[in-house]
Order: sequence, then structure tokens, then C-alpha cells
Amino acid sequence: MSKISLQDLVVVLKSDVVKNNSCIEMNFCIDNDKEYVDCWLGKMQDRDKRGKEVYWYGLVPDGSQAYDYDKLDDFLNAKVYHGKSLYDAIEQITRYSLDGCSIDKRLPDYINGYDKSPRCCSYMKNLYIKLVNQNKSSLLIFISGLFLQIITWPFLFSFGIKYHLNEQIMQLFTIVSAIWFFIPLISIGAIIIAVNQIRKRISLGFPIIGLIINIIWLILFSFVAYLVFVVKISV
Repeated sequence: MSKISLQDLVVVLKSDVVKNNSCIEMNFCIDNDKEYVDCWLGKMQDRDKRGKEVYWYGLVPDGSQAYDYDKLDDFLNAKVYHGKSLYDAIEQITRYSLDGCSIDKRLPDYINGYDKSPRCCSYMKNLYIKLVNQNKSSLLIFISGLFLQIITWPFLFSFGIKYHLNEQIMQLFTIVSAIWFFIPLISIGAIIIAVNQIRKRISLGFPIIGLIINIIWLILFSFVAYLVFVVKISV
């Protein structure tokens, strides 16, 4: 955890998320304030207006204090912390993370020229940020995983019957079957994405549906896994 100067924060928030096809998100708290212990602020591309940017706050986990702004000045001057603006509260802000990275590693990317040397966030972290910013992502993960299992099952079944006497092929078949069996584990990632979408006020409809469906999918998978590996029931 560390502090951030207003000057550094402004530099971060001036980064062009449209040009970089990225998103800025900072997790922080307000010192000695029991209400603001898990807060978020950031900047992302406007989903409704192509080429536009949105500055946002998500100050409490239940989404009741979520605010969007089109202009940086309005964002900085908005009195969202007990009648105080970001200008007023900057010295009380303690940062937890920036773009999912430690502050010490990520902040220099912005200060020294983010466009030239994005060193910290890996491809997977950038992908995660993009998925969080897509309302339907958790639901699409479920649909994609389930569809993949359904369409590949007949091929696996017929392949297993045809080559069940070939030991070498069956070894490969066992590996592929294991991968197929564990596809529902991607629901864990979808659940994490949906929870973060709900916490950061990124809509509620699709994230809630995706959260519920993926939880059900994970529970059903866990039950089947229990039957297979503990009870030893053949499937």
C-alpha cells in the first residue's frame, strides 16, 4: 500500500485508453474511514459512444455509490467522499493496486511513458480487464464452454470406441478426455469476472445472470467430479 500525488494520478488518468485499447483501474481506501475501505476509480472506453472515454468511481461493494463522468475536471471535482472531492481527499487516499499490479511496478509505466513501455501488465491481465469491461463476458464464457463440451462429446465417444484396443492412442485419448472433463473449471474465472463487474457497477443484468449460471455449472461439475473420483462411478 502506498500514497499517490495528485500530479501522478492526473498523469495516469490522462492516458489514452481509446488509443491503447485499454482500461485504467485503481483500488484504494480512504484512511481512517470505515465506509470507504474497498474503493475503485478508473477510466475506460465508453461502450455507448465509440471513441469516447468515461471516468468512473465505484466506492462501495454494493454499487450504491457508483458515478460516471465524461470530463476529467468533473471527475476530480466531484464531491463523492462525504462532501469532499478527489482534490480534497488525495492525501487521505492509500492505494492498493493499479491495473491489477503493484503500484511500484505499474505507476512508472504511466509516468515514464505508458504508450512506449507497458512493462507490467501481461497479455492475460489485459485480457482480464477487457473481459471485465464487457457486460456479457461471464455469460459468454459459460455458453462457449458448454457448447464446446456438447459438440465434442460425440467425437470423443466414437473415437474411444474405435481405438479402445490401441494403447498409445488411448493414452492420448485419456489426456484429451481429462481436458474435456475439466472445461467447466473456466466457470471460476467467469465467476470472478462477474463479481468484479457487479462490485465496480459495470451494469448488473448480464453479470448477475452470468454469476448465477456459472455457480450452478461449477456446483454440478463438482458433484460429478465427486461421483467420479470419490465414489468411483464410471461415466
